[in-house]
Amino acid sequence: MKYLFLSILMIGVGIGVVGCEDDDKDDPPEEEVEEDVPVTRNPNPPPKLNPPYVASVTGLFLAVPNPATTKPPLPGMVDAVVSGGNEFILTSNGSWSASGEGNSWNGIAPKYGDTIIVDGTVSEHLDVYNDIYFEIEVDQLQVVTNAAPPPP
Repeated sequence: MKYLFLSILMIGVGIGVVGCEDDDKDDPPEEEVEEDVPVTRNPNPPPKLNPPYVASVTGLFLAVPNPATTKPPLPGMVDAVVSGGNEFILTSNGSWSASGEGNSWNGIAPKYGDTIIVDGTVSEHLDVYNDIYFEIEVDQLQVVTNAAPPPP
């Protein structure tokens, strides 16, 4: 790598320029660094996603961390139904519902911890780490059992 140093000297009325050039003949060769290497936690190739399908999912209504869809990942929580170890992010018109906003679907507003049944279309997506996450476009939502009230 070549370096060129320039300095401007102001001595009295005159201005002088001093320069120094470093040739890198004695420097060890620089390593090639690959630019724009994707950040990934999953070393496997991206999995094949299933096409959207209609489903009925029964589980707990919870707030879960939103998937990492940007670099760097933005923090946030979204509403989901959690069933069988999977989190299905609830969507309305293709948009996630942010947690804590008092969301309702067709007039039904579940509380966190309620057991709910969600009928809708499930779609699979990949986050920036090639991990799968699920969304369910809510057609119908029903509260089956209410969460236990908080202790006094």
